[in-house]
Amino acid sequence: MKSSFPKFINIKQIAAGFGISELTANRYSIGPDFPEPFYFSPGKKVWLAEEVLAWFMSRRGKRRA
Repeated sequence: MKSSFPKFINIKQIAAGFGISELTANRYSIGPDFPEPFYFSPGKKVWLAEEVLAWFMSRRGKRRA
């Protein structure tokens, strides 16, 4: 059964998913066009995976034919 809850990801998962360092992921996360995070507690910051993927796809260049 598929969950109807949205998937949340943290900075480590963002870095691993895009093959970048956590430092680079943190730099992206403070940019003005990066999705807003959710704070579950003072030390727990997460993002909606769907929003992060949409942000990534909007930044990629056009593919060559």
